[in-house]
Amino acid sequence: MIDGHSRGLVAAWRVAEVEVSIAGDLDAWSADQASRVLDDAMRLRPEVLVLDMAKCCSLDVAGAMLIMQTHQRMRYAGGTLSVRSTLPQIAMTLRAADPHGVVQVVPAGQRQPRHAAGGR
Repeated sequence: MIDGHSRGLVAAWRVAEVEVSIAGDLDAWSADQASRVLDDAMRLRPEVLVLDMAKCCSLDVAGAMLIMQTHQRMRYAGGTLSVRSTLPQIAMTLRAADPHGVVQVVPAGQRQPRHAAGGR
């Protein structure tokens, strides 16, 4: 939608899916840089933000909290966060930080079904 009024909506658009890959460690030392990359990805207004952690070696509390915050921001913006991981310890750390299971973790190489991403 485009509205030419100075106080109205200028444009409304969304990108279907944006994928961000994390390689190495997602920890207290790298979380700030990862946060900036995720901010840039979210500026594209994706319906689904995929965080591919297949090449992530370790995840600590700071990294897990960044993922939880990103999930909350995506939800607030009307989107969904999906995390892909191969290492069981990554999924275990996320589950510990997410006792209610709100962040979707799928095995690497598998895509989240479209209906699970809010029916889009």
